[in-house]
Amino acid sequence: MSRILFVISPERGHINQFIGPAHYLQKDRKNIVAFYCQYNIADRMKKAGFSQFYSAKQEAPPPVTANRAKYFAENIKDKEWARYSLKTAYLDRVPVQIEPLRQVIKDFVPHLVVVDPKIYEAAIVCEQEKIKWLTMSASLTMVSPDFLATELNETVKWYKEDRDQLLKSMDVSFKFRFTDCLSPLLNICFTTDELLGNVSFPEVKRLGPSIPPSDRGDECEFPWRNLDESVPVIYVWLGSQTFYQPGIMRTLIDAVRDRGVQLVCSVSELYDTLKLESIPDNVLLLKDVPQLSILPAMAATVSHGGACSVMESLANGVPILVNPFYDDHSHQAYFIDKSSVGQRHDLSKMDPGECWRALQFVLESPRIKEAVEKVQFSYKKQDGAHEAARLISRMV
Repeated sequence: MSRILFVISPERGHINQFIGPAHYLQKDRKNIVAFYCQYNIADRMKKAGFSQFYSAKQEAPPPVTANRAKYFAENIKDKEWARYSLKTAYLDRVPVQIEPLRQVIKDFVPHLVVVDPKIYEAAIVCEQEKIKWLTMSASLTMVSPDFLATELNETVKWYKEDRDQLLKSMDVSFKFRFTDCLSPLLNICFTTDELLGNVSFPEVKRLGPSIPPSDRGDECEFPWRNLDESVPVIYVWLGSQTFYQPGIMRTLIDAVRDRGVQLVCSVSELYDTLKLESIPDNVLLLKDVPQLSILPAMAATVSHGGACSVMESLANGVPILVNPFYDDHSHQAYFIDKSSVGQRHDLSKMDPGECWRALQFVLESPRIKEAVEKVQFSYKKQDGAHEAARLISRMV
């Protein structure tokens, strides 16, 4: 039996990309699949059909004020605060996570570890314990050009010396692409060259989208009877961390007021605030939606640029109006703009009229339509989840 350990982040978008490959591996009775996360997300993984799960902490994920909701969304506007928050997320937390993960590896005894490339302790422990490891990600940071001028790039330059010192103190060495650590064996990115254009990173395999063959554990009820299929429907989701954008949401709502479209807005904890306001009939306001289920019915997506949301929108042929806020969002936004599968805008600086014109352009532009169809076709030709599972099986 091959024992495969997935080391994942507690954030929904990061979890989702791992579900498909893990499903395929688990279907093969020759494999035993387990997950590890710093925080206890066992309930989510059980819903996705997995029974073996380890965590460093038994309590729930971090308090909402730490990495999400109003506090977080407001503070990331401060570049210095955002920079330190990324250093905390990627570097400062690593040393205390080493031993809990090492113990899990001793208990589970994996033949191979599949790593979210932003979780450095997994790469460190694998190198120290001489265990084979690979990375897997829907984020486009590991295939982004060096010249890309983003705040994330500047942040990485700012803390690079600290990162080098961390690895030196652990007596390990491996390469990075921006915030992503790279395995010397295999690195998987869930995209295609049709989105990326002319990039050359031979150490990274581009496999197409990671779409699971069955439920992934985040399914929820949806009021299908309220979906207006007679008009273009626009899906709005601004991220599990950065969703608290009341100003942007009000602009979007006012932009479509009395227009011949419908907005489906997934707003999480912002729901109670917005529900008290004047919401037009053509806006469907929800705390959560089953994203994979509704995307085929959407005409466009308004997104923060989260890697999973971008991947799933394009896999369903849905153009994207992207408003990046933080971390790798700007890298996804770069490729969206470059490949013409959507447009990048700062919605916080737009009035409703300007916002409507931007939405209208994404909905109606022949160039965007053609580019999205090209990328979608390339995504349909490659089952990234199945191919990732095949490559993982070959490495065990």
